[in-house]
Amino acid sequence: DGRLFVHTRLNAPNGKIVETSLEDPDLETAKTVFEPAMGSIKEIVWARDGLYVKILEGGSSRLVRLPFGAIDRPEKIEIPKNTSLRFHSAPGFASGFDGVILDVRSWTHPSRPFIVRAGETVAKALNLVEEPELLQELDLVTRQIMVPSHDGVKVPVSIIHRKGLPMDGKNPVLLIGYGAYGITIEPSLWDMDRTLYEMGGIKVVAHLRGGGALGDSWRLAGHKETKPNTWKDLIATAQALVEEGYTSPERICASGRSAGGITVGRAITEASEAFGAALIGVGLCDVVRFETTPNGIPNIPEYGSVKTEEGFRAIHAMSPYHHVKNGTGYPATLVYHGANDTRVELWQSLKMAARLRKAQAGPAPILLRIDYEAGHSTGGSKKQRHLLNADLLAFFLAHCGG
Repeated sequence: DGRLFVHTRLNAPNGKIVETSLEDPDLETAKTVFEPAMGSIKEIVWARDGLYVKILEGGSSRLVRLPFGAIDRPEKIEIPKNTSLRFHSAPGFASGFDGVILDVRSWTHPSRPFIVRAGETVAKALNLVEEPELLQELDLVTRQIMVPSHDGVKVPVSIIHRKGLPMDGKNPVLLIGYGAYGITIEPSLWDMDRTLYEMGGIKVVAHLRGGGALGDSWRLAGHKETKPNTWKDLIATAQALVEEGYTSPERICASGRSAGGITVGRAITEASEAFGAALIGVGLCDVVRFETTPNGIPNIPEYGSVKTEEGFRAIHAMSPYHHVKNGTGYPATLVYHGANDTRVELWQSLKMAARLRKAQAGPAPILLRIDYEAGHSTGGSKKQRHLLNADLLAFFLAHCGG
């Protein structure tokens, strides 16, 4: 009907949806039709009956429908708790389809298709996918807690493990952190996870500042000069897991890839005693020199530039390589990389591994793994991914499995 709906962050750090004229669009005079009270808008799609809005809150998704007949009266759509949704199908008016089809994922279940029909407020499973027998046997549970960080700010943390696992402080924990670009690690279940749970491990995902779990202000709270919050949030999470009785420091393995290399690298260089092991994959470890690479230039908005004093100070503070200290007992660390990586070049991992080996005063090994047929991802073939996951799990369990 000549209406244009726009998802914007203009004067709305967590996003809002505005309505303007299709013929003469003007964001300055556009009418706000929806702005979430909590969480941030991740995505909108349209179907014949209205707009469907994915809202991200602490790593999990919520779903809202804005009916075209009452666009300013949002309807909450019930989906399974602690899940992530993806819009699988929203064909639009031409198809004559009312409602949407969703892919719903969780920490304990693989992707399953759900349907939301027009006028209904509950997403219903299509029952097209059978649950693997192994998952039924494992009987996984998930919990989300808020962990106070170094400055009192509470960080959302997702914890997943087998039901009935004893909280005796001896469980091996794979602690995953990223915290950059406003990206959120949303609920999902991978083959490697199933093996981890089968072996008695706990998976913990910390939704750190710098990511987007709590909107744009959360991203900016771990950005450039505020970047220290990112790795301090990870350290605080590790300490909280010990205090809660889940594990002990020597059984925690911090894991991060790409920009997560900053997070894990700085966590172990600032609080090496908080971790028993570390996995740094295709990691950004020498941030000071990153700007000299082709992909470093487009990343200046995220990290800053060494060409200004303010930028250099912030970048130096977040650069793991420059905070490795001789004579320190670092946790067992596996640095892994693809030789054909053009996003974060191989020399980043080579320098970090060499520096840690020289500085290491403790008995734990510093290892380097290079895949000469991979790039920034874990490899193009299923075999490559399985070989890498096998190595990562073997390293984790050898040093944190007890």
